[in-house]
Parts: sequence; C-alpha cells; structure tokens
Amino acid sequence: MKKLVLFMLALIFTMGAIAQDIIIRKDGSETKAKVIEIDSQNIKYKRFENHEGPTYTEPKSDILKIRYQNGTEDSFAPEKITPKADKKFPKLINSKSNVRYACILETGFAISMQTKNTKLGLGYGVTLSQGIAFNQKHFASIGVGFEGEGYIDGNGPYGYIPIFANYRYTLKDNQITPFVSVSAGWRAAVTKTKEINGGLWSNISVGVRFGKLVASIGTFAKTYQYKENINNISHKDTYANLGIMFNIGFSF
Repeated sequence: MKKLVLFMLALIFTMGAIAQDIIIRKDGSETKAKVIEIDSQNIKYKRFENHEGPTYTEPKSDILKIRYQNGTEDSFAPEKITPKADKKFPKLINSKSNVRYACILETGFAISMQTKNTKLGLGYGVTLSQGIAFNQKHFASIGVGFEGEGYIDGNGPYGYIPIFANYRYTLKDNQITPFVSVSAGWRAAVTKTKEINGGLWSNISVGVRFGKLVASIGTFAKTYQYKENINNISHKDTYANLGIMFNIGFSF
C-alpha cells in the first residue's frame, strides 16, 4: 500500500512537471507559468505554482520564446526595421547602393547664328539620355535625339540625329537644386538634301531640378558640311552654328 501511494505521488509530480509552460526571456531567466493570453505587445500568464493567483503581464520584446506543455514553442524574433526611402532625389530604380540607373528626357528650342554667312537660324529638338547616377550628384549617360533647324533666308528645315555623351553635376541632394550639364558628340543628317552632311555637336548648360522636372539654358556649337558643285566641280565646306538653347524635361 505504501509503495502504491509513493508511486501515485511520483506520477502526479511528474505530470505536474510536464503540464507547464516555460517562459524564457532574452536575459536567460525562465519562469514556469500557465500562459493565458498573447497579444501584439504583451504576454499574460499566471505562475505555475499558483494558478489561482494574480495575472502577470510582460512585454513581448523581453521574451525570447515560450515552450508550451505539449512541447511546441513560440519564438519572438525582433522586428526588422525597413529604412525609409530617400525622397530627396528621385530614385529611378529600387536600389540600396549609391549607383543606380537613370533616364532623362528633354525638349526645347534654340536660336543660332551661322558664323560663315552670318545668318540667323531657329531650331528645335528632343533628346533622351540613359546612364548611371553616382552618389546622388553625378550623372553620366549616352544620349540620342532628333533636332531640326532652318534659316531666315528660307533654307531648311534640315533634320539631324545627334548621338552624344553627357555628364551632369547636381550641386545639392535636394528636391530643388541647380545643376551643370556638358554634352558632346556627332549628329547625322537625315534630310533628303544631298548637299548637307553631319558634323560635331556639343553644348554646355546650367539649370534647376524640381524633383523629377528639369529646366535649363545653355550655349551650343554645331558644325555641318555643305557640298556644292561649281563649274561641275564638287566642293565641300564646313559651316558652324553657335547659339543659345532652352530646355525642359523630366527624369523617370
């Protein structure tokens, strides 16, 4: 009879030891408990040795995990904090680095003077630059576009396709900030006039960026070759246009 009583006491003690939840904190301490409730911020429990006693509340941020009486566990890993995107400069692709792809589309008009014959010209154009932005301030790209020009003496309009390299420096990393742009390349003639050939294409401009919008003013120099027949002899001559250009555009 005595052995039976001892066996029953041992069995009850063993079951009691198993039928408990264990709260394990991040500092390494543990509490035997009966977990009552887990919400988004806190854990509520009663101490295992006093189920009828007070209810305790602890923040989840202090708890590493809970091992339940049935052997399952709940772990409480720290929440990952995602940094807010930098809104000072329009990001053209999702990137955590200081180097990213960028694209700028611009259009505008120009007033020029042909230096050889001293005649006034008017022009228009659109360009698309695609490249890499470095450290929010430097932008290096390759561009292509279309431009047309004509002269007050009635010659034209003539069409060209410029292909160029561009470097742009933005002074500050702000929504509204000035910049400097330098471009150089070659423009090919696309008009049906056989007398006109392409030539060098370059410009330098200053402007202001308003978020994704840009506006600029600058000077340019363009050359082209003009072929003509004099006394059935073909002659080539190089002409140059110097002028002022006004552009507006946006990045995407």
